[in-house]
This record gives sequence, C-alpha cells and structure tokens, in this order.
Amino acid sequence: MKRTLILFFMMFESLFALTLNQYLNLSLQNSNDVKLLVDNELNLKLNLSLEKNIYSSNYSPTSSINVDDDSNSFSLGFRRTQKNMYGGELSSTLDTTRTEYNNIDTIYSPTLSIGYTQSLFKKFGKTYNTLTLYTAKEKLDLVKLVNITQRAEIILKAVSYYYDVSLNNEKIKIQKKSLLRSEGNYKAASAKQESGIVSKIDVHRAKLAFLEQKKRLKDSIKRYKDSLENLYFYINQNVNEKVKIEPINFFEYNIDKFKNSEVLSRNLIWNEMLLDEKILNREIYNSEKNFLPDINLNLNYSLSSSSDNFNNSFDFNEDDWGIGLSSNYNFNTTEQSINNQRIIIRKAKLLRDKDALKRFIFKDINTLKNNYQNILENMEIYKLKQIEAKESLDIAKIRYERGLSSNLDVLDAESSYSSSLVEYITEVVRHNIALLKLRKAKNRLNLEFIEKEIF
Repeated sequence: MKRTLILFFMMFESLFALTLNQYLNLSLQNSNDVKLLVDNELNLKLNLSLEKNIYSSNYSPTSSINVDDDSNSFSLGFRRTQKNMYGGELSSTLDTTRTEYNNIDTIYSPTLSIGYTQSLFKKFGKTYNTLTLYTAKEKLDLVKLVNITQRAEIILKAVSYYYDVSLNNEKIKIQKKSLLRSEGNYKAASAKQESGIVSKIDVHRAKLAFLEQKKRLKDSIKRYKDSLENLYFYINQNVNEKVKIEPINFFEYNIDKFKNSEVLSRNLIWNEMLLDEKILNREIYNSEKNFLPDINLNLNYSLSSSSDNFNNSFDFNEDDWGIGLSSNYNFNTTEQSINNQRIIIRKAKLLRDKDALKRFIFKDINTLKNNYQNILENMEIYKLKQIEAKESLDIAKIRYERGLSSNLDVLDAESSYSSSLVEYITEVVRHNIALLKLRKAKNRLNLEFIEKEIF
C-alpha cells in the first residue's frame, strides 16, 4: 500500500514537472521568436520566386478600338513576352483586326509576329542582369545559418527565463530555512530574557531579524511569481503555478574543446558581410558597364493576311521581316560617375568594417572565455565563504548559548550564511549562462549540445 502511494505521488508530481529540456523544446516550437524565423524564411522564398518570375513567360491580352469618318475597327489578340538573363527579350503577338468601311465592307486582318531585342553593350551579360536574383538566392542560402544562430539566441533566452524561475525557487528554499532559524533565535532570546539571562535588547534584535527575513521571503515569492509569468509568456502558454522546476545543476564542460578554426565560417554577421561584399562587387561591375552605350539589336518577323471572310482570313500569305539597331546614350555621365564613386566608398567602408568585425569576434570570444574562467574562480571562493559562514554561525550559536556573547554575533553570522548560500547558487547560474554564451559566440549552441554534453 505504501509503495502504491509513493508511485501515485510520483506520477502526480510528474504531471506538473517541467524540465529544462522540455522548456527548451517548447520555446523552439511555440515562442514568437521561432515563428518569426519561419516568417523570415518564407519571405526570402517569396522574394526569390518574385525574382525568378522576371524570366518567366508573360501573357497579356491586346485590344484596341478605332473610329473615324469612313471606317471603324476593332482589334483583339494576345502577346507573349519572355526576358532572358543576358539582356534580351523575346516577344510574339497574334491578333486579328475587324474593319468596317462605311458600314458596307468588312475586312478581317490577322497578324502573327515574332520579335527579339538584345542589348549589345551596356546591359549585355548574365552578371549585369541578375544582380537582384543573385541577391535573393544568396540570402535564401544564408537562411540555414540564420536559423542556427537565431535558434541559439532562443535557447539562451529560454535558459535565462528557466534559470530565473529556478534561482528564485532556490532562494525561497534558502530563506525559508533562514526564517526558521531566525524564528528559533527570536524564541531563544525571548526565553533567555524571561529567565533574566539576557537583556531585552537581544529580544528586539532577534525580532527585527525575524521580521526582516519574513520580508525577504515575501519579496522572493513575488519575484518567483513574476519570473514564472515571464517563463510561460515566452512560450505563449498560461501560467501553471503548480509547476515543478528542476533544481540548478552545475554544467561541467571542458571549454578547451572549442576550436577557432571554424569560428568565422559559422558566424552569421561575418557571412552576411561577405555576402554584402559580393553584392557590392557586382554593383561596381554594373556601375562601370553603365558608362557603355545602350545599343539594342532588334529582329522581327511577321505573317499577315486579309479577307472579307473570317474563316478564310488565316492564310498568312504575306510576310515581312526587319532588322535594326537602336541607341540610348547620354553624353552627360555625371550621374553615373557619382553613383560609381559612392559604391566605391561603400566598398572601402565595408572592408574596414570587415577587418574590425574579425577582430571583434575573437575579442568577444576571449572576453567571454575570461569571464567564464573568472566565474569558475569565484565559485571556489563562494564555496569557501559558505563553509566559513556555516562554521561562524555554529560558533556564534555556541557562544551565545554559553552566555559568552550577545545574539548580535548570531544574527550577523546567520545573515552571512544565508547570503553565502544565495551567492553560490547565483554564481552557478552565472557559470552555466557564461558557458552557453561562449558556445553561442562560436555558433555551436544547439539543443543537441545541451542534451548530449550537459545532461
């Protein structure tokens, strides 16, 4: 029976348990940040589809109506156009015109025409014409790295929310125990004062310490509830006040496993800057080509016929062809020169920023690594402080019980001991967050790392 009850309570408690891994999975499924990633990827795909559509066939109807003194005509047909990536455009048109002369004679005139226009200098070439298509493709290719980076940001944010709740929960446990000790000190001081062993000032001091501890506990409970609100708000769920949060575990990991060889290749900002450089190089190429004359080669061929009978009008017994050149060139190149200089200035600035970013990335990693090492050293200090504070509290209690000192030493020792417990558990959180930040800086923070390496 007893075993059955234990199993029942374990199952009941598991219904309200929320582990760190579970919360991270929920964050990567339900948070607005992860939904934003999906929206961003969809927008990039739509941009690419839009750019590809430029080189798809376009069909459009054609129609016209003309009326004059001795005739009226109506034309109806359709036109197909398709651009290519080399600066050319193929077009074909099929239409027929119905013309009435003085409301007596009616003539049907169908026409089939094919034309091709090709830029020969300025706009000739795939590189010149596909800048926006290239940009859309490259940005979509970069989306995988964007998702890895942003998911790492989500993980770090989720861990922070989870630890905020867990830390406040641990503080409540510490302060509840401290409150019991403060209450014991207060009762002991009251009993001794009634026996005439200590003065009333000891009772007042003990009572003030007890009331102060009650206030601290109340404040901690409020902070816990606030952090719980934030925890569930991030994953778009209602608050479960009965939730059981995991205690804070120390992440043990050897940071020497990190290698700097792939840091830049995995860094999102660095890769975005490399893409900006590639795009700028193509903009410079286009800008230099803009100085060339815009000469177009025009080819066309058409078939036509006419008849007073609609069914007999599609004989296409007449043909015509043509070839020509057209030019559009402005000898005033001031605008092109200024635009070209602006792009060159942007390129020079980008190269400076690129060099600075490279140095910053490694500087940031070194800073995070030093911070991590500093926290490790602090943890050893806080461990010693915790031991010393506990011994001081024990000694102060013994001295007070023997009448060798006032309860002021006990109250001070109690405060120091409670503070040392809070400081240590807080430093454990700082240590774990620092480790995850270091992983994130090298773009190696993911759910698999936490599941396999940490737990």
